[in-house]
Amino acid sequence: DIELDPNGSGTVVFKGNATKGAGQLKLNCENNSHGITIKGPPHSAAASYTLTLPNTDGSADQVLKTDGSGNLDWVDSGGGGGAWNVISSTTVSSNVASVSLTLSGYANYAILFTGITSQAGSSYDFNKWEFSTDNGSNFLSSGIDQTETRKPSWTGGSPDTTGRSNVSYVEIGEVYASGDNTDGLIYLFNNVAGNTRKVGRYEGAKYSSSGVMSEHGAFMITTTPVITTIRYRSHGNNNLGINGGKFVLYGLATS
Repeated sequence: DIELDPNGSGTVVFKGNATKGAGQLKLNCENNSHGITIKGPPHSAAASYTLTLPNTDGSADQVLKTDGSGNLDWVDSGGGGGAWNVISSTTVSSNVASVSLTLSGYANYAILFTGITSQAGSSYDFNKWEFSTDNGSNFLSSGIDQTETRKPSWTGGSPDTTGRSNVSYVEIGEVYASGDNTDGLIYLFNNVAGNTRKVGRYEGAKYSSSGVMSEHGAFMITTTPVITTIRYRSHGNNNLGINGGKFVLYGLATS
């Protein structure tokens, strides 16, 4: 064995030149008659980055993806035509204050939430989505515009459309009694650095003994950094948390 062990923080450098181009590493076959070459980008690309391999060798048919910071991981193949890939799944079986979902590796996301039950008190709460650009250390306090249309079935009224400007959350699903059940789907598109208008949409319905409230709407988040964490929690007069349901986070593979 030949071990290459640079001193301190040094690295082993494969240098380039004007004849062969960028630095390269060639791996020959056992007869040294064939080989493959791993080669760096050209000088014109002005490229300087590090790629860190995953901790495992993955599963059959998986492909490598990057989180945009050079960290590689294995994900299920998108099939070449674009597909929603499961990133994570969270099941709530006992009371929690909130559920946080981490966004990584994609520009477009969807969250399917089913059977969500909340702790409610003597007067209503509502459920809301909050957004963070620093991995959940802080959540946006402004910059979200929302439009929603809902059918308040408990009163038998007509659909009601409202709008909110420059707020800190996306509201969905009033909770009027303990055990009220909410299902829905929320999307977040164009979640890339430098895009100051990240657009979202949601569909949802709240079920209770008095009927069903159907609700849908759209929202826009005016922030330059990417959204790294989405949090779901109850809000309003009681703030007593979530005690059941499932959240599945998807990322869209577009190629």
